[in-house]
Amino acid sequence: MVLANNVTDTVTVTGTNNVSFTFPTPEASGATYAVDDQDAQPFESAADLRRRHGSGTVTSNITTVGIVLSATVDCTIAEH
Repeated sequence: MVLANNVTDTVTVTGTNNVSFTFPTPEASGATYAVDDQDAQPFESAADLRRRHGSGTVTSNITTVGIVLSATVDCTIAEH
């Protein structure tokens, strides 16, 4: 998954469960941040991607951004 801060600063995150990541460009104190998923294609709706503390104002290192993905799989079960 590619996450973006303020659209242009990106980081690729791989793995499952709690995965740490750091954006390459630091933000100045008082600047705003907005983390979003740049690779939204596999997910059908905004309900599939939930953010916690995904935007705000920088006052110190931000360590509480949470990204949760959930997938709904459509399937058909054939009757014999």
